Amino acid sequence: MNPDLTISVPIRIAQSADDTRVKAETTGVGEMAVPGTNALVGELLKTNQAGPSGLQYVLYGQKEVPIPDLDPADLHAHFATMNHDLPAMTAWLRDLFAV
Repeated sequence: MNPDLTISVPIRIAQSADDTRVKAETTGVGEMAVPGTNALVGELLKTNQAGPSGLQYVLYGQKEVPIPDLDPADLHAHFATMNHDLPAMTAWLRDLFAV
């Protein structure tokens, strides 16, 4: 699937740089490169505008804002990102519906 497509609705992507299940950076698996979320967002931004009414990408973790409340289970940053991002996502949604 080619992620470089036109988006007709606002999209917000929240990612943890520390997530070991869904990776932000492109990684190698054997001889194959597996694009991460950063690559997906880069392709989406080629075709779509950034900002509140287009595509918004928030990267949490070591490279941006640390997540203090890591999930105590085995999924750590994977699920903690959702909890950590909830206030910002709620504000984003509130702003969208206020227009």
